[in-house]
Amino acid sequence: MNENRKWDLQAGYGQIEITPKPGHSLMAGYGVDRIANGTELPLISQVLYLKDQNRQEWIWITADIIGFDRTTTAALKYSISEKYNIPQQHVVCCASHTHWGPATLYSIGLSCGAINPWYVFEMEDKILSAVDTAVNNSGPARMQYQATDVKIGVNRRKPGKDGKIEFAPNPDGHYDAHTPVIFIERHNTSEHIIITGHACHPTSSGGDMQKWSPDYPGYMRRYINRIHPQYKVMFIMGCGADAKVAFINDKNEYQFAAHPNQACEGGEKLAKAIIEAINNKPFVSLSGEIMCNEQNGSLTLGQKPTDSQIKTWAVQSPRHHFETAWARQMLSMKKDIKEIPYNITTWKIADTLSIIFMEGEVCGHYGPLGRSLTKTEYAMTVGYTNAVDGYIPSQEIRKQGGYEGHDMHKAFFLPAPFTESVEDEIVTLLKRSLEF
Repeated sequence: MNENRKWDLQAGYGQIEITPKPGHSLMAGYGVDRIANGTELPLISQVLYLKDQNRQEWIWITADIIGFDRTTTAALKYSISEKYNIPQQHVVCCASHTHWGPATLYSIGLSCGAINPWYVFEMEDKILSAVDTAVNNSGPARMQYQATDVKIGVNRRKPGKDGKIEFAPNPDGHYDAHTPVIFIERHNTSEHIIITGHACHPTSSGGDMQKWSPDYPGYMRRYINRIHPQYKVMFIMGCGADAKVAFINDKNEYQFAAHPNQACEGGEKLAKAIIEAINNKPFVSLSGEIMCNEQNGSLTLGQKPTDSQIKTWAVQSPRHHFETAWARQMLSMKKDIKEIPYNITTWKIADTLSIIFMEGEVCGHYGPLGRSLTKTEYAMTVGYTNAVDGYIPSQEIRKQGGYEGHDMHKAFFLPAPFTESVEDEIVTLLKRSLEF
């Protein structure tokens, strides 16, 4: 690392445990009845506070949850802005998207994790406490960036013989291996901050494991901290909605990870690649001002089924299935919207690094696409930021169908999937967010 750079930033760090108390929250994801009976690894929220050379302040929040609800993000941004006079667009909330975390989304289908608002209120209080810690314990720092490529999984959309998309390992499918590393060195302390990410679903602990866990990101942090206990490691999810942790089995075939030990292997593989990069790859200095461009738009939904069709599914479809629950919830709440709001925020650091923050479960196509559109030398894409209202498919995925392309709206309590213009709508916002 370059030891001759100026200490031109102020940086602070806060961390707090957010594991629910027993019985305080249902588990999120999967569309089955899931109630945690213990803790595999604690869930945490982490906060980075930055003040750049122009005295502009920034807050980056991460948390081991399925996603930040749009209303939770709005409440956190409001509270932080009111207390510290930090512009709301200077605050981002990034979820790891672990499927062994609590239900935190008001907008999701009830069968995929019915929210307990009292847990969410408590979580918000804890996160704000970690923000206080980060702000009040800040000091001189300097920031660097680099990236490496590593694969801990494969694409999970496999074309079947009939042309339909199966939920199965597809090693030939798209997988965004780009793994960014931001290293924030703090003056007069050995406790440095690492922000690193990977584009692969944290769904590798197995459906039978009914314990709270960050999944592979937690094992990644644990492995790094065993070797470097002074590092504070924050995880961000890239555009990996259509990727899943996998390994090669005894038949020399890819198989999805489905056990805590396999989640641990995936996390440790990622950790080793990050440590190797930190020790042996050159860093780029991020010395200069930070700029922000927030763009708001909407994504168009397709044609909603008729009330008669929905009623038939609600009454005649098999019980104990998330699609049946969607139909009943749709009849009861009569949700009828034509579009959903969508936000992309880009931070540009020192005219060197662009960080693109995207809402939703962003599929892997958008990782390299977003980076290719930037005008800075380096770029990184982050999904699951500020709101998770559904999967964000490419035009190709939307046409192919499958869960990410066609069926996901039922998990997210939307009346219909997105139209095939979804990629055009995303790219328009992407380009606007990169105009500085």
